[in-house]
Formats: sequence, structure tokens, C-alpha cells
Amino acid sequence: MSDVTQLCYALILIAFMDHCLKPYLLRKWLGLALVTTAITLLFVPGGLYWHELNLPQGPLFVLFAGLTLVKGRRKFQPDE
Repeated sequence: MSDVTQLCYALILIAFMDHCLKPYLLRKWLGLALVTTAITLLFVPGGLYWHELNLPQGPLFVLFAGLTLVKGRRKFQPDE
């Protein structure tokens, strides 16, 4: 799979998660879990392989998805 295709899939997935996940606690904890997973995956020796697909940008996509959820966690709460 080419790098451009991976980027397009990742951006679509991040936008979908950002739009569909509305509860504050779910966005917060899923975002923190994704950030922790990304930091862990950055230090996996030998890179990340999934079903014989080389995904060198995988940890970065996971990190951006987690940061997007954590940053916009109060996006759907009513203003007080």
C-alpha cells in the first residue's frame, strides 16, 4: 500500500472518529489510550507490520488521532 493511500485512509478514520464520538469521557479515555499506544509503538524495534503490510507511519497516525480526540474532548458539550 502506498504512503498516499495510507495517509488518505488515516485522515478519513480520524475525521470519522472525531465526528462520531461525542461523549466526553469516551473521547478523553480513548484519546489517552491512543496517545499511549502511539508512544509505545514508536519504540517497537523493526517497525510495525500488519498482515505483511509495512506501516511506517502507523504510530504517527495513531498519535494524531489520539491528540485530536483529547484536544476536542469538550466539542459536543453545551456551553455553560
